[in-house]
Amino acid sequence: MKKIYPFLLLLPILLLFSYTGGGPYGHTGSPGDNNQTCAVCHTFNGTAPTPTITLSGFPADGNIYEGTTYNLTLDISGVNNTKYGFQITAEDAAHQKIGTFSSLDNSTQSLNYGKSLGHKSQGTSQHSWNFTWEVPVPTKISTQDITFYYACNLSNNNGSDSGDYIATGSLTIHLNMSSVGELSNDLFKIYPNPVEDVLYFNNNLGKISKFEVVDMNGKTYPVKADKHHIDMSFLASGNYFLRIKTTDKQGIKQFIKK
Repeated sequence: MKKIYPFLLLLPILLLFSYTGGGPYGHTGSPGDNNQTCAVCHTFNGTAPTPTITLSGFPADGNIYEGTTYNLTLDISGVNNTKYGFQITAEDAAHQKIGTFSSLDNSTQSLNYGKSLGHKSQGTSQHSWNFTWEVPVPTKISTQDITFYYACNLSNNNGSDSGDYIATGSLTIHLNMSSVGELSNDLFKIYPNPVEDVLYFNNNLGKISKFEVVDMNGKTYPVKADKHHIDMSFLASGNYFLRIKTTDKQGIKQFIKK
């Protein structure tokens, strides 16, 4: 007699309900995600709705700035569905993922190490989500234009993947490359460079509110500075940026760790 394994029979059901908490990343409709959306699973028959999807939170002039974190809102309006979901990502012209997405509450979750963001089960009853996106250091950006791609699931909440409409959209924002650049030695000087353990600096920027070290992959390391030096002994050998922030200025200095 052929054996039937109960777990295998339950697996499709488990997968279906687990996706209410957000499907796997890579379904934003972006070129970097192979233009793939949640429509690979969700199906829709009938007259397509015409939702209005807006991504807001950027400066009025449309420019964004390196080393800055933005509070963004993705909103779906013009429809009246029971449940909603989404995924969003940001890419440069080469379709490389740009920046880091982070959640502000339990309605969303960062995906793919922060390279994209999507809903959680707690957020499916709402049609608007708040989250943050941090602009990386300049070397991680191959273009001055960054495009946000998003795919939104307008669900009928019938307990299956049928009858759900996937709406997509995009928004391109200009990156102001001059906002955070290499600081001149007149403003901020570091030495020695390359550095072994202790990096010294001369500061003419004013009172510094924050120091951060950023590696070439965009990972940040908070550091504490004495009056004129910073302990860099914890870093592995390689190329880094020292990001300096005051109340009204910010900039970077590139250095090498031996």
